[in-house]
Amino acid sequence: MKRILPTFAFLILPAMAMAAEFDGYPCQTADCFGHRAGFTWTEKKNITNPADCTGKSKAFIEGCRAYVADGPGRTTNGNAQTMNRK
Repeated sequence: MKRILPTFAFLILPAMAMAAEFDGYPCQTADCFGHRAGFTWTEKKNITNPADCTGKSKAFIEGCRAYVADGPGRTTNGNAQTMNRK
């Protein structure tokens, strides 16, 4: 059993290291599409209150909250893309 655990950790840790984040929120997709959509929508709607961040997708809501919190709109540890705040 002790031999299996190190092998298992070796297989899992690289996948965890590659997980993408969008302004600190973990993404479900490599490109953080839902987060970026929420961020862009919030910018277009000029939302400033996190209570106004609603939707059907957790990622979309988190993208909205990232914008409201003055996040840079940055994806890290995945496809490196940065949204430019106006």
